[in-house]
Amino acid sequence: MAYLRQHLKGVNTLCSTLSEILDAGDIFTRAPPDTPPERLYAFESGGLLPENLNPTDVTRLEDGSTLAPIIGLTDDQVALLYQTMQGAPGAILIVEDCVARWSEDREYVEPSAFGVDEEVYHLVPSGASPDDIDDVLRIANLPWHGIEAVCTTPLTLSAQRECGPDTLRRTALSAVLFTCSAYDGEGYLAWRKRD
Repeated sequence: MAYLRQHLKGVNTLCSTLSEILDAGDIFTRAPPDTPPERLYAFESGGLLPENLNPTDVTRLEDGSTLAPIIGLTDDQVALLYQTMQGAPGAILIVEDCVARWSEDREYVEPSAFGVDEEVYHLVPSGASPDDIDDVLRIANLPWHGIEAVCTTPLTLSAQRECGPDTLRRTALSAVLFTCSAYDGEGYLAWRKRD
């Protein structure tokens, strides 16, 4: 609960709204197999999968930092999101894109993107396939921050693919499940609304 509260605090409209409903659900984690019990609550730390300990495909950036692909539980996460959408007819998936800015990046973001003031999100409609969900997660989900919410209230967008914060808030309050990056992208936490 503490990790989720901190992860959602003051980030954007979606995260702020989801933080309001935390007490109405149950939280669980999906960590890589064979994660030692003492590491299960170290949500900020990765290095749980041997494949990520010695990455061979590292890109060095001009500022001296590096980028390396992260092996994680994306297939498992996609399956959970898809199954939840299938179990709630008409449900949609909203995925945050916390590094993009609507006024600056609108022409570069994917067709699934929509704007709420300067915030950018992606909409996966009802009836989408697991591949559709996977594609959007690979665009927007980051190892250090990623929120994906399955919501049962439809989201109405303008012709410019925009909506106001109140519209997004109304939809986010109907979340039945959301996931959150953990373990440096090697796993995730999930919140599910209690029946």
